[in-house]
This record gives sequence, structure tokens and C-alpha cells, in this order.
Amino acid sequence: MYAVIGVSGNTGSAVARTLLDLGKRVRAVVRRPEAGADFRRQGAEIAVADLADTTALAAAFSGVDGVYVMTPPLLEVSDPDGTKRAFIKAIRAAAEQAGAPPLVVLSSLGAHLSSGTGPVVLLHELEQALRDYPGSVSFLRAPYFLDNWAEAIGPATEEGVFPSLITLGVRIDMATTADIGRIAVQLLLEAHRGRRIVELQSSRRYSAQDVALDLARILGNPLEVIYPPRSVWHDILTGAGLSQTGAVQMAELIDSINADRIGFSGEGECRTAEEDPAAMFGRMLDAKVT
Repeated sequence: MYAVIGVSGNTGSAVARTLLDLGKRVRAVVRRPEAGADFRRQGAEIAVADLADTTALAAAFSGVDGVYVMTPPLLEVSDPDGTKRAFIKAIRAAAEQAGAPPLVVLSSLGAHLSSGTGPVVLLHELEQALRDYPGSVSFLRAPYFLDNWAEAIGPATEEGVFPSLITLGVRIDMATTADIGRIAVQLLLEAHRGRRIVELQSSRRYSAQDVALDLARILGNPLEVIYPPRSVWHDILTGAGLSQTGAVQMAELIDSINADRIGFSGEGECRTAEEDPAAMFGRMLDAKVT
């Protein structure tokens, strides 16, 4: 049995689906019972627990062979850092109370840095909080989510443009959440002792132009990549639903990406994602049609 946090999100759902496809038993940890309805139909057990509720989390983590841990970015709330710090404290305490099962923790490239990386700073704090965890812990440092470009499908389809805050010529590692989930499951199933860091790279680094070109080929139409000036980022981000604080943090993260600060630390091992932008967009557009 494996406990999985975040099954209503992208990586958690990928972890849970992959485990179920492999015939493994899954305990989906959700805040509201209805959030786990789809996985219950697929045979998963449901545990209801707020991520700040140590007692409920400890019950959800008890008697399992491993736990997939992720903390949502929460960039839409007014105090994302305070909320996530409460999550970190509760997750650490709950895991110990549950007998210290093995953990696979979703982190990010750049989590070795303690400042200047926006929301990734809280993943640095998460890693530090679990540094002396008495059980085994694997930190999966993921690159930029390719799935973030899903928001470009609308403007690309309707207006022939591909908006990007990642600036011209910048190439970075990117991975789909499906790949991140697949590799997280590998780590859950591997026998491992102690603490390890696994940094995820893509088969090649992508620029916004590269991603746009793949989408353009699928759509059969050329796309113009547009780069809004830095001065309007805050309005764009708050217009997309981020809080004032969340917008500041996301802009700081993108600044770090553009400055090539969000990269590999060289502290641990490296694994490679498989899915490229073309495969991801094809899958997304197929899902829209069906």
C-alpha cells in the first residue's frame, strides 16, 4: 500500500494512476472525500486529511510501504509561505508518528538555493525539514513543468500567438507531470536507505520557441512567440488568478529561470524524462476532442 498526496493535481494523480496500473494498492490522501471519488472507483482507498492536520496525516501514512509527498504551490492565496510551512511541519511530524515510512518528496531544480527562487524557496525549506528524517527519503527535484504550456493552447488556437515569460533564447530542462509521476513511482518501488537527491533532466533543453514550434506543427499553423515586457508581468499573473504575493513569487522564479539559476546542483543522481512537448500537446488536444 502506498499513500499518495495530491491525487486531484497533476503529479499526484500521475503517481496514483501509475501505481494502480502496476497492480499496487493506493491510499489517496485528499482534503475532501469527493476529491478522491475517481480513484475510489479505480480501487483506491481514500484517506481524508488536511495537509496541516498532523493527526489525520499520521493515520493516512500508517501501515504503508511508502508515501508520495507534495505541497501545492498555493500561489492564489494571500500567504502561501505561511500555509506551506504549516504543511511542512505537519507532514514531518505525521510521518514520524506513522513509523517513518519511506518518503518520495516532490521538490524542484533550484531547491539547493535558499533565496531568490520564488516558491522554490519553500521546497528548499521542505528538504531541510526532512534532512534528518529517521526513515528513507528521496527528494525528486523536477524541472519546469511542460504542462504549464497548456495555457498557451487557447491563444495559439484562437489568435496564432504563443505567450511566454521565459525570454528569447533561454533553454531549460522541462518534463511533463506524467513523466514526473512515472519516475516518482520508480523511486517509491526501489529499495533505498537514507537520504538521496534525484534531479530530473529532459532529453534536451527547450526554449519557448522550441515548444511553440511543436505545438504549431500539431495545429498546422505558424505561431508567433510573444514576450510581454517585465513591467506588465505582475498584472498578467494576478489576472491569471495569482494573489499579489503569489505574483511576486512567480515573477521572481521566472527571473531566476531566465538568469539560469534554476539548474542542477550536482548533489545527487540524475534521471531523464521521456515525453517531449509534441507528445504532451498531442495527448492534451486528443483529450479535448474526446
